[in-house]
Amino acid sequence: MGSPKRPLGWNTSPIQVCQANKYIAAENGGGTSIVANRASPSRWETFKGQGSNVVAISSTPGNSETFKIVRKTDDPYRVRIKAPNGLFLQAKTESSVTADFQGSTNWGDNDPSVFVMTIVSTMQGEFQITNGCGQEQAATVMRQHWASFITEEDFRFISSNGLNAVRIPVGWWIASDPAPPWPYVGGSLVALDNAFTWAEYANRPGLLAVELINEPLAPGVTLDSLTKYYSAGYNTVRKYTQSEYVIMSNRLGPVDPKELFSMASGLSRVVIDVHYYNLFTSEFDNMSATKHRLHIQ
Repeated sequence: MGSPKRPLGWNTSPIQVCQANKYIAAENGGGTSIVANRASPSRWETFKGQGSNVVAISSTPGNSETFKIVRKTDDPYRVRIKAPNGLFLQAKTESSVTADFQGSTNWGDNDPSVFVMTIVSTMQGEFQITNGCGQEQAATVMRQHWASFITEEDFRFISSNGLNAVRIPVGWWIASDPAPPWPYVGGSLVALDNAFTWAEYANRPGLLAVELINEPLAPGVTLDSLTKYYSAGYNTVRKYTQSEYVIMSNRLGPVDPKELFSMASGLSRVVIDVHYYNLFTSEFDNMSATKHRLHIQ
């Protein structure tokens, strides 16, 4: 039902047992049984059906790890979970979750096969969309998006209003297009090629810079790991071009905005990308644009 690869496409979706008012969890974080004894929700685990038992031992999704969510018609958060054996999950006790409930339901709180699913985070990125929609539907959705969200007309508008650069985010899987790894679908490289063609129509040159990552977050990302990554990324870019800039985003969080300066000082054509979110701090509310710029300098 959940995993590093989430067949439902949701980032986080705790499942609460209506009857017991407790949450389902993989005991000890996985590798053993599924229980229904948590007072508060935890992360999803990978659930595998073995007969009527439900355990968390699989690291990759397959048919036996694919569950069907059946929603109540007038309440999409009240659900039943249909296992591969055709029966429904039920929380018999706090220490026993099985896939052996038969029959219909009145969706009442006294039914051990009825759960409340709270969607904490919904589909917001390409992984969530392609993973949640499935290959066939995802291909249609993504191609419609690429064909309509940004067009040549947008590039002409940007150019006519005095802007001379466009920052385009790409995923690592674009290197494998048109046959990227699951769950991604082909087509992103064509969309990127279109952008370069439109830029040329707008009388702008092609590639100006490559930014190696956007907004690594401190303290989860350490300075040591980030500088190693940037060093490897810089060397990779320089294998293909000596003229384009390499942009390195500094870490978000309580860190020194100059922390990458010493590393970058020995490299050529490097830009440090520092993001200031002044709109979240009241001290900047009455500052002019010039004062904002001077503060950053």
